[in-house]
Order: sequence, then C-alpha cells, then structure tokens
Amino acid sequence: MNVVYLELHRRGLYLDEPTDVHNYKIMFDYLRSQAADTSTSLDLLAAARREFTP
Repeated sequence: MNVVYLELHRRGLYLDEPTDVHNYKIMFDYLRSQAADTSTSLDLLAAARREFTP
C-alpha cells in the first residue's frame, strides 16, 4: 500500500507520504484485528435490523 485515500464530506484526499501511509497501515491493521468475524458481524446486523424494524 503506497497511498491512502480519505473520503471527506465534499472531497477526497490522497496521502502518499511514507510516514502517513505507515501510520494509516498500523491503524487499519489494528482495526482489522479488533473486528468481529463474518458470522458474528452478520448476527449483529440481523439483530440490529430486528430491533429497528417495526
């Protein structure tokens, strides 16, 4: 990964400085490590849909 793309409210922003890319890679890796697996995510979404569907 050599570029980070950030989608903002009215525009996008590309970051290509090695330090910026490295910092976002670390942040993304952490988020992935904390994410629920696919099955658990589907269960959470189904529960939320049941909760908010009249």
